[in-house]
Amino acid sequence: MQILEHVLQVAPILTKILSSEDIMVAVTDTTQYVYFSPSHSLNPPITLGMEFFDHDLFGTIRQTKERVEQISPPEYGPPFKAVGFPLFDQNGEFIGGFGFGISLHREYTLIETIGALDKAASTIQDHTHSLIAHTQQLSATIEEVTTFSQTAHQHSHNMDEVLTFIQKISQQTNLLGLNAAIEAARAGEYGRTFSVVAKEIRTLSSNSSDAAKQIGLSLDNMQQLVNDITGSLSEIAASSSNLIHHSESFSELVDDLHQLSRKLNDFANQMVK
Repeated sequence: MQILEHVLQVAPILTKILSSEDIMVAVTDTTQYVYFSPSHSLNPPITLGMEFFDHDLFGTIRQTKERVEQISPPEYGPPFKAVGFPLFDQNGEFIGGFGFGISLHREYTLIETIGALDKAASTIQDHTHSLIAHTQQLSATIEEVTTFSQTAHQHSHNMDEVLTFIQKISQQTNLLGLNAAIEAARAGEYGRTFSVVAKEIRTLSSNSSDAAKQIGLSLDNMQQLVNDITGSLSEIAASSSNLIHHSESFSELVDDLHQLSRKLNDFANQMVK
């Protein structure tokens, strides 16, 4: 019995054995298919008696007379991994080929999943970099506002010194008015006009003192408000600093994810070659 006939008898047995593995089986003579069995997921447009192509698995086997492993050409539909062997007769003459088609569905699904993962990682990384940039800008703004608050606090302190000075002048003016009133009383009839001036001086002193107290209360409230704002800004600055730190750490993790995706993609591409 010829070698090709033996292979044609064995081919259906191999088909049953490999049925659960989603693998096609095909046998050719020197020009055309003489046996073909599709798999669960692979059913290329192959019919018995159909000639194979010069650039497909069996065409390459015919040219090289060696074992061949390649990805199927587009004429056979969705790509699959093809592995084949040449057949020779008793005289060493090439008489055909024996090959298998292996589904790459899982491999290509893996590549698509890795691509989606890499795209998602890129999007996350872009948003993370944007978040870091905005947080750094916020931190810089907080530093400016904190500087302004500290300046306002210093100005309020300076105003306290001015108010203290006004209070002293008011006290001295009040004392001067009191002394003037006493001297006016001593002068009797001649001191009436001077008495009116002394009264106005004491009134001015009293008004100045009251105004200084009101300004002092307002400054105290403003200082308290500035202190509260400064405290809140310090808390926000600390939170921004922590956010920047965590965002940078997260960005490093995304970079690691990028590298892992590239390695997985390279591995998956090697699987389909």
